[in-house]
Amino acid sequence: MAVLTDFRNYIDAYYELWAENIRKNQKQAEIREQVLRQLHGLMDSFMLAGRDSEYDDALKYYQDMLTLLSVAEDDDAWDVGIAELETFFSVGNTPFATAVFANPLNLDVSAYRDWIVNITDNTTINIINATNGMAGMIELIYNSTGGQTVTFGTTFTKRVGANELYTYANADNIISWRCTGSDIIYTLDVVV
Repeated sequence: MAVLTDFRNYIDAYYELWAENIRKNQKQAEIREQVLRQLHGLMDSFMLAGRDSEYDDALKYYQDMLTLLSVAEDDDAWDVGIAELETFFSVGNTPFATAVFANPLNLDVSAYRDWIVNITDNTTINIINATNGMAGMIELIYNSTGGQTVTFGTTFTKRVGANELYTYANADNIISWRCTGSDIIYTLDVVV
């Protein structure tokens, strides 16, 4: 279990390399940003598979993340199996909590990291009570009208990737986020 909860150290270290490359080497930063996009996609799939008790799939996504991060094969991180995933996903890392729509929409991540929000009007989203190392997902589902404006509040400080929210009727967006220091780093994608 400790191996899984400590996995964030690998991700945090990669974010640090990316930030350092932004300051020193733009080409390396671009390459690392591509890896971060892939990593966030794998993290989304990992969390969704675990939430749905599809542990074989979750394990595959976890191992793909280790490979992407170039974690040495003799590292303890590779010792994770189905039993560890069952424990990991049963201790508050899931399920998604459903938020009651509001404007502003303040999602308290001290109890739940993952949220589902049905968007019925314009709103500003903020994450509150995030601490270093926390990560989660927010699923934004637009109503049958669509077109509402969702603004990211000041807690969202760094976006990875160029995607925008899809606002068409019944659009289903995923926001992956991670708290690194005082920053909330996030990516956007759409469920197809």
